[in-house]
Amino acid sequence: MKVFSAACLAVLLLCGVATECLAQAKSIAGRGLSEWSSELNSKSRTRRLRAALTLPAFGADAVESLVGALEHADPAVVYWSASGLGDLAHKSARTKPVLARLRALLKHKSIGVRLAAGFALCRLGEIRSGLAVLTGGLQHAQRGVACASADFLARIGPTAAAAVPALQEAAKHSDYHVQGAANEALKRIRDVKEGK
Repeated sequence: MKVFSAACLAVLLLCGVATECLAQAKSIAGRGLSEWSSELNSKSRTRRLRAALTLPAFGADAVESLVGALEHADPAVVYWSASGLGDLAHKSARTKPVLARLRALLKHKSIGVRLAAGFALCRLGEIRSGLAVLTGGLQHAQRGVACASADFLARIGPTAAAAVPALQEAAKHSDYHVQGAANEALKRIRDVKEGK
């Protein structure tokens, strides 16, 4: 039963729903915020990533831990922490040092980290710098990068309206995965904007 519960939690987190449904949780899988935060420093990469994926479920209380994880040596922890900060888009993350760190991550060697930082910046109000990275990612040679860019744009919603031309171009891509991701982003940007 615990395995099933953990699997359900992972699915919710990946879908971005857990942040709203479990906001301000006191305990996830029997562990509190401090225990999950300490897991970010585990020797086990699996534990570190599980912690980075779980922390946003604690809502605003997790912002400090997620911000600290932006300095982590493991790019995957940085990716999921930036993504989590973007999902939360909490006002406590809109500080000069946090925004400066996210801007610095736009130059990270990992394209994934750059995309997650762009997403977080957009959700924290810095649309211009974040959208430039995400729309650039739509043209990346690897379809996973293009699809991730489109997914982040979809998660941003109508404030990513300036990305519509780039998404329309990506919707014509030869790879149907990229087409589908771009079309989904267009739908979510437009549907929300039109109140559907």
